[in-house]
Amino acid sequence: MAPESDAPLKTRPIGDGSIDLGARMREARKSRGLSVRGLAALSGISASSISLIERNIVAPRIDTIVTVLRAMGLTSSQLFSDEMRIHAPLRKADRPLLAGDGNHLEYILTRRPFASFEVYNGHLQPGVANFPAKKTHGNSQEFVLIVKGTATMEVGAEEHVLEEGDSMEYLSSVPHRVRNSGSTPMEILWVISPPVQSNE
Repeated sequence: MAPESDAPLKTRPIGDGSIDLGARMREARKSRGLSVRGLAALSGISASSISLIERNIVAPRIDTIVTVLRAMGLTSSQLFSDEMRIHAPLRKADRPLLAGDGNHLEYILTRRPFASFEVYNGHLQPGVANFPAKKTHGNSQEFVLIVKGTATMEVGAEEHVLEEGDSMEYLSSVPHRVRNSGSTPMEILWVISPPVQSNE
């Protein structure tokens, strides 16, 4: 499908800055490890058209944009969202809060379009666990690092006490949970690869 116009693309304001369509699409493609030819094969849009779009030489039709984005698992709203700013820092105050009841706080530290791993930061008060009971979710590899405090990792039928600086790996398909078995607040870092789908 060829672009309808060859007019130069203009930047579109995003949040407190501006970003151009070509740069945003190129970043999304590269973050997925796709070459221009690879994206062309997935989307059915010619490699030359994708290259022209990314270099802001042509202004593509809306349906062309939607087709290319769909091949990358993105929507147009995600493309123009601040969470697509790959090379921008995520400030501590801006971390998305996933769980928060005073005793258990959990934040996600990774943002789209990264799709190969997720990083979470958790805070547990003494005696509190991240799940009411051990659970499974998907079949990903999980890595945990105790940032401060003392934790007991329950994985399958095993229990392991981890102190500050200790780490452990396991599969998310094995029933597991972590609890603060110390007397002071605990902080933990999780890395999950690949990310578990939200409906699991």
